Amino acid sequence: MAFPCRIEHKAMWTLKKLKLDWGAASSQRLNEMNELDVLHLKAYEISALYKKRMKKYHDQNIDKSKKFPSDLVLLFNSRLRLFPRKLKSK
Repeated sequence: MAFPCRIEHKAMWTLKKLKLDWGAASSQRLNEMNELDVLHLKAYEISALYKKRMKKYHDQNIDKSKKFPSDLVLLFNSRLRLFPRKLKSK
């Protein structure tokens, strides 16, 4: 089983062997992680805008007619599951 200190030691030994700077490598890694975080936040904002736009688009297609008590409409029966019908006339 490899311990974290041994893994870090091996990483530092490899960097020394390749004559690379440990500080530069760690700062570059932090910069890349920050860039990924920024991209993640942008993706979240874009998805929220997309969801808002799609809701507005679909809400336009909803029938906005007035319903009166004497009208016949189709209702979804959510309580009765004995019969496989979706809509019932009322």
